[in-house]
Amino acid sequence: MLTDIAAREWYMTRRGGGHLLDAHLEAITERLGPDASYALRAPIDPLTGRPSILIIEVDLPISEDASWEVLDAVESELLSQRQRLSELSRRKDPFANITLTLSVRAEDWEEASHAIEEME
Repeated sequence: MLTDIAAREWYMTRRGGGHLLDAHLEAITERLGPDASYALRAPIDPLTGRPSILIIEVDLPISEDASWEVLDAVESELLSQRQRLSELSRRKDPFANITLTLSVRAEDWEEASHAIEEME
């Protein structure tokens, strides 16, 4: 798995990668402010031995509905720019190998594990 700088460097070598990454990070910053926290990941495809997708993990609590609403708003903003991003990136589908998700924080796992233990 490539992380942060290595993931960014890999994605920047993709056609239009700079435009697409910038658009995603701008949309995140518009919703969450300049101190928005995120991580970049690019898992290695076991068949090719190379990354095939960039995952932007937005650092918000996965267990809160408000986090999902923010993520949905960011994605809606990006989708409204589909045509422009397609032209800038020279890609038919500008979202083919980039995606947003929420980070799974340690406290979320702890809370989930307690909930599971209580169910047993």
